[in-house]
Amino acid sequence: MKIYDGCLGSRVQAALSRCGGYLVLANLFSFKYVWLSVSHLFDLRVLSRSLLSELNPALQVQDHSVIKDPVQRCRDYLQLQEEKVKYFIVIDDLQSTEDWDLVRPTFKFNLPSNLSKYIAIIIITNEENVALHGATEKRFVWNVKGLEVDNAIKLFHQVITNNNSPWWQRMDRCGEEIRHGNEQTRGILLQKCGGLSKVICAVAESWERVHNVKVKDDLVSKLETNTQSLGAMFTWLDSYFRNCPDMLKPCIFYLSIFPLNHPIRQRRLVRRWIAEGYFRNNKESTADENAERSFSMLLNLSMIQAPSTEVYYEGTPLCQVNGFLREYIVSRLTEENLVFALEGHCSKNIQRPGRHLAIDNSWDRDRSVFESIDHSLLRSLTVFGKWESFIISDKMKLLRVLDLDDVTSGVTNGDVQKMVKQLPRLKYLSLRKCKQINRLPDSLGDPKQLQTLDIRETSVIKLPNSIIKLEKMESYVQS
Repeated sequence: MKIYDGCLGSRVQAALSRCGGYLVLANLFSFKYVWLSVSHLFDLRVLSRSLLSELNPALQVQDHSVIKDPVQRCRDYLQLQEEKVKYFIVIDDLQSTEDWDLVRPTFKFNLPSNLSKYIAIIIITNEENVALHGATEKRFVWNVKGLEVDNAIKLFHQVITNNNSPWWQRMDRCGEEIRHGNEQTRGILLQKCGGLSKVICAVAESWERVHNVKVKDDLVSKLETNTQSLGAMFTWLDSYFRNCPDMLKPCIFYLSIFPLNHPIRQRRLVRRWIAEGYFRNNKESTADENAERSFSMLLNLSMIQAPSTEVYYEGTPLCQVNGFLREYIVSRLTEENLVFALEGHCSKNIQRPGRHLAIDNSWDRDRSVFESIDHSLLRSLTVFGKWESFIISDKMKLLRVLDLDDVTSGVTNGDVQKMVKQLPRLKYLSLRKCKQINRLPDSLGDPKQLQTLDIRETSVIKLPNSIIKLEKMESYVQS
């Protein structure tokens, strides 16, 4: 906790710059700034003592124990100060509406109206309902999104400069080649940080540990080795995921299927979630509406973001998974075997690939490795890069989603016939951009549960008559 006079500290600035802060900064230069971080085991008396010590630094530590009612003491102190000092108070990481109802009477809400102009308060929370509950009007609630590249760079340099790292200071005396390398590393790191100000600050503070990071490296693992100084950030991350609504958690884990910075169509995600059974029709809304609503929630939580430069596909904006949160998800999924990726060169010792298999563009397409994997529990298969005919197996009886949207070459008419024959429970089939396909098999009507068929940008002109057998078809996309 610190009081910032005149100039906002980096964490405050990062928060305010994304929640309307620029609208009020001009009026705040004469305020004193107090930053309070709320502990996960919320205790109003502890918070009040911390606030009181920040408001009145002259108060000795030993005096705290003799204050019988620190909450009332805070109120009294603020009233006594009235026009003497203007305070700007930030309360970070408030967890629940119940905690807010305890905090509320301590501040301006119970103070005389003429005092309210001398105290400005911002509550930072991961919960939208807490923000809405605490605001007097909805227009006073701002959704803090990830920092844009320019602001992320400014924050990174501000923190790394303020730390006065001897290693960083030596960089000023290095040659052009080394400086260029550091700029490239900074770009990779900021890409992996996903615009999250707390993560950017943590990376800047740990620069000596991560200055040689590569795109393929796991930033989360590198940061976790520095648990002594970054423990608070990982506690925050755990809380970030723990407090997400239960209905969102399968969707969050699902995002790790897609590679870092890979653009995704919203409709593609929504239809896949429905095929997986994450959303169904109910009395109030359709499965589509429920899935679209959840997508919007993930967008608001910064789990999903717009690319750093605006990208559109046929007039529709594309999105991508937050880089840092994706790495964090992957690190937490290892033990649960939910999502597995074939990348680079893999050994044959893969026992349980998980329910969702992603084949990366970098995988060497080793057939013996693929055939050594148990596919009996597989629910989805997503392929990036070159297709090989051995990728479809008659052991994939439970497969619901086959997504070849990002396949670059190799899919033939014969492969499609094999898919239809060997995947009886298929609900989602995307052959988008598989240009070698010029006809669909007559057996297309056999997988009775098929809901989504995407053949846009293929060479298919005519559909087989058997398509009328697909009574559950809800989404059909053709060029």
